[in-house]
Amino acid sequence: MGFLLLIGIVVTNAIVLISFVEQLRERGLSIFDALIQGGLVRLRPILMTAFTTSFALIPRAVFASDEGEIIGAELATVVIGGLASSTFLTLIIVPVVYTLVHSSLPRLFRVVGSNLSRLQKENAQRVTSNRPADGGQRACLIS
Repeated sequence: MGFLLLIGIVVTNAIVLISFVEQLRERGLSIFDALIQGGLVRLRPILMTAFTTSFALIPRAVFASDEGEIIGAELATVVIGGLASSTFLTLIIVPVVYTLVHSSLPRLFRVVGSNLSRLQKENAQRVTSNRPADGGQRACLIS
């Protein structure tokens, strides 16, 4: 149950951040500038989501009176810890992965693509230079 709660909050926070970064990119900002400005602007909503959920779960985590409440207390403690780590994930790791996907990978694909096309051209030239003079028709001698 707590895992589903955490997944929902993490995905929502990441969507809030990345959608704003995409809006800034459409306005002409570079990847780095859009991530910095988007992180600064969306920092407060992301932190408010984590803090309000954590504050709502603190009484459940601290005040467990009977056995039924112990399970709820453990669940609340895990969710509070998960919110702290997911907030870090949203604010640090998501922008790093976004940068890798939108700047480093396309550059890598361009380099690999240009090398592949160069190799294909060289291979095509090698194949045409190895063809026999009779247009590829070789005589077959049957003995």
